[in-house]
Amino acid sequence: MKSWKSSFGLGASALLVATGTYQWIDAAQAEEFDAFIAGRMSGSGLLIAFGLLIYRFVRKKRLQKKVEASAARS
Repeated sequence: MKSWKSSFGLGASALLVATGTYQWIDAAQAEEFDAFIAGRMSGSGLLIAFGLLIYRFVRKKRLQKKVEASAARS
């Protein structure tokens, strides 16, 4: 059974990556490149990176639980 924490983590990860990607594409289509657009693109990159970091953490925890469960069975 999947824990609600890992499901929440994966959902949050997907949401952050999707939001960051949308904002990055939207900022890239701007007419002028100024400090606001640069900041928005940087913030979008941080959202994407944070989302991927959460995803990696959740996957690592899930794998660790599987290894512990198989070790307990042995």
